[in-house]
Amino acid sequence: MLTNFDVGTRSEMRSPNSLRTPENDLTADDYSSMSDLPDLCIDTPNNNSENCLPVGNFLCNLSHVITQVRKLELHSYTCNFGGNFVFKRMNRCGLYTELHYASSDILCNEQIVITSDSEKNSLNNLSVLGALSTGSGFSKEEKFSVMNIRYMSKDKFASCEKVTSKVIKSYAQEEMLNAIFEEKKLAELRGDIDSDGYYCITLIVDGGWCKRSYKHGYNASSGVSVLIGMSTQKIVFIGIRNKVCLICSAIANRQMERKDHVCWKNWSGPSTAMESDAVVEGLIYLENVHHIRCTRLVGDGDANTIAKCKERVPYGGRILKVECANHAVRRYGRAIQKLQGNTSRFSGQTGIKARKLLKQKIMKLIIGARNVIKVNAINHHRKRKN
Repeated sequence: MLTNFDVGTRSEMRSPNSLRTPENDLTADDYSSMSDLPDLCIDTPNNNSENCLPVGNFLCNLSHVITQVRKLELHSYTCNFGGNFVFKRMNRCGLYTELHYASSDILCNEQIVITSDSEKNSLNNLSVLGALSTGSGFSKEEKFSVMNIRYMSKDKFASCEKVTSKVIKSYAQEEMLNAIFEEKKLAELRGDIDSDGYYCITLIVDGGWCKRSYKHGYNASSGVSVLIGMSTQKIVFIGIRNKVCLICSAIANRQMERKDHVCWKNWSGPSTAMESDAVVEGLIYLENVHHIRCTRLVGDGDANTIAKCKERVPYGGRILKVECANHAVRRYGRAIQKLQGNTSRFSGQTGIKARKLLKQKIMKLIIGARNVIKVNAINHHRKRKN
């Protein structure tokens, strides 16, 4: 698709650096070769004609641009030859833009470059970070095209993705360590330390998969489990399980030659066991590395998780399973809705009236169940404190 972002003729648009079409999908072979890509930029020349000025919309740090533009204005007063700056060419590196100016007087060799941001890869990395955070990926290119902004190439996106993924991982590890230290400090203040000297805390656990099962088809290729400290409400551990590696699959299918790469495949068991295995890993990690033991585990009604914890965690027999209120109320609501739709059990005119009445009261029953759980939890907490 030809847009008005670019300067020059249609033949210039089809250069290898600037052509990006939907059918040029990024393969595993392409991605594996992008670990050390240089910051290649597109150089768009100008023919000193007003008709060839850059067109389209650009992202920029406005205060940074204004500061640089002042230099152009000052030159007209300080130049001994009376020359003015004339736009010559534009360099693009993803969302980062350089505008090159040169003096109009041949005796003055002064040149200046106006940049869209103070850091070359700041806009590119932030854009990729936003794409990864929202799960949109390279499809963000379509959104930028609607705004008449030329997006970065797939190669540049993959290069920035490697940088931002390291930043995300480092920051996540730092935040989890801080949360662990907070949990240990609060446990010490409460006096929750067992006879072996381990800090005793309560953890909330939950898992997720890359696709919804809807009570059938439990064959997700990736899964994740998180452990959240009850006192801080912060994540203390993240466990990820992957059954597929794209590069390994490409090698197995003879789509590419065997080569060294970062393999993300770390699970070969059933998808249903991903959550419990990651939870066990997290509990063992907290015990061995941070001297923390989980005495109460808050989770859904899955009995497999607590069974694996009791089987594989050294102190598993002392872990108390606590039912999560959200999951309990959700199951209660599903049971009521199933009962309300049971026409064989509630038949006839009386059954129709009963089902209509139950449908009107479903939300009140669910709210009431949640309040009952809350009141009993508060009373139980007070008894423990006394």
